[in-house]
Amino acid sequence: MKLSFMAQAFNGLGHYDRAFDAFGRGLSIDPKNIDILNERSKAFIVKEDYPSAEKDINAILGMNPDNAVALYQQGLIKVIRGDIASAKASLEKSAAGAEKQLNYVDQVKLYALLSEVSLRLNNIEDTKRWVRRLEVRAQRAPIAVYYSARQL
Repeated sequence: MKLSFMAQAFNGLGHYDRAFDAFGRGLSIDPKNIDILNERSKAFIVKEDYPSAEKDINAILGMNPDNAVALYQQGLIKVIRGDIASAKASLEKSAAGAEKQLNYVDQVKLYALLSEVSLRLNNIEDTKRWVRRLEVRAQRAPIAVYYSARQL
């Protein structure tokens, strides 16, 4: 959908008002468009509007409980709020679908966050497991590591 791409472009350029307008127009045409809801929830997270992001995330998970993007964002918000144990559950569920649903950069970010969360919970075995996944993903897509490191 063209409105979705336009909204993503505005969002990437930091023109949030225009991005949210385009997201809104896209959702008025197709209110159950998971891609637009995912992109809008990412924009809400960037603006630190977590309640609005959670509303979109919950709508997505109501339609598709295994949506890796929404589960990652849900886990990220929980980490930001300090709910580490609950965040781990969301992030691990996201990881189950990551290879099919997330691009390389998002997979690298997911595995890096899972490594950090596991370390914060003093779970060394899980930390090692996620670091190994991170290393494998990074070997397959070295450029993803560069961009991910810049965005973390």
